[in-house]
Amino acid sequence: MIRSYLLRMVVLGAVLGLTACVPNLATSPLATPVSPLPTFTPLPSPTWTPTAKPSPTLTETVWLTPTETPAPTPAPEYTGGAWECWDRGQSVPCPYDASLSLKQITFVSDTEAWAVGADGYIARWDGYTWRRVESPTDKDLNDVVFLSPDNGWAVGEGGVILHWDGRAWSVAREPQPSPPPGGYSLIWNAIGFSSPTDGWVVGTEYSEGGGSGYTMHWNGTAWEEPPQIPQPYDIYSSPLFLLDVIAFSPHDAWVVGENHRGGLTLRWDGYLWIVVPNPFASLKFGRCWLYSISAISPDSIWVAGIFLGGAGISNQGIVIHWNSARWIDMQLPETGWVTAVLASSEDNVWIGGDELFHWNGQGWEKAVKPTSDRVMDIKSSPNGEIWALTQHGAFLHLVAQGDAR
Repeated sequence: MIRSYLLRMVVLGAVLGLTACVPNLATSPLATPVSPLPTFTPLPSPTWTPTAKPSPTLTETVWLTPTETPAPTPAPEYTGGAWECWDRGQSVPCPYDASLSLKQITFVSDTEAWAVGADGYIARWDGYTWRRVESPTDKDLNDVVFLSPDNGWAVGEGGVILHWDGRAWSVAREPQPSPPPGGYSLIWNAIGFSSPTDGWVVGTEYSEGGGSGYTMHWNGTAWEEPPQIPQPYDIYSSPLFLLDVIAFSPHDAWVVGENHRGGLTLRWDGYLWIVVPNPFASLKFGRCWLYSISAISPDSIWVAGIFLGGAGISNQGIVIHWNSARWIDMQLPETGWVTAVLASSEDNVWIGGDELFHWNGQGWEKAVKPTSDRVMDIKSSPNGEIWALTQHGAFLHLVAQGDAR
């Protein structure tokens, strides 16, 4: 067991030391930001039954080293439709509420959606307009997902987990009490399910100056602790942040985030979390954060994030694509912050953040964004309509060309 653990740690160290995000550009490393954050009380450890045998060795995925390319040319204009702020069944002036900090949306049906945000904010869309609903917490909520009209989940600050039973939201897992200075605080950043009996929450245990990735698994009746992701030896100089998750089956799930400044891609094989190399896994300067993951199938996965450059280097959006064998850099045009991705088909992928871009199967197109507010999430309703949520309260609808307004 000790030898196997050390082997995984050696492999993890080798993988995270791979390709630079933007080669041949030199500047001094950025220091890891120090954030005074609250403490964490360790969670109990339920019995974990592996669903697959571990591989005797970890085989490194072969992938191409990205090369320096000329400055990107401007993307052509997207002409397939128009994004509009939408409420009460029609296009409206875009709202902006500085008191809101919205995070994610999810659809239950074509006429029901939910949104969550800071300070326990929960709102419901009834196919016509948004209405805020009573929340059982004042903790920040970072993600929401529904498996059916009477089975919804939301997660966030302090490790809080909420559940919707079709009538009301309740606390399924209590948040941790505010810890003393220098301790740990657990924050769930994302939740995802492959079925009602297989789900994941992922996040980070923060402390002053560091953080370690953390996951929990839903087995249909309780949240349990699986084998955790191997952590860096020094979480203060090499913090690990888990930011989004997608699950396909009990034997296949992905988590994305950031580790030691590089973009992090991890795969669950039914027994262990394994690091899978990507073109932005290691940096000589700056930091790469992979924020959002979306999939057409287990063999076609899209991830979006941001490269935060060093001194004198602009921030640049990142998109990578898993083609069943390796991660590929999709060479975004020049853009700012990217926080969301939605992959509907191989020729219909949207990313959002400071801008909105569309992948048409051949290249990127830039869409007109009707508000300067940052897009936080992009989702599709069951009938295929595409919607987006902005940080300060705008609900955007993609109206296809030729559709009645």
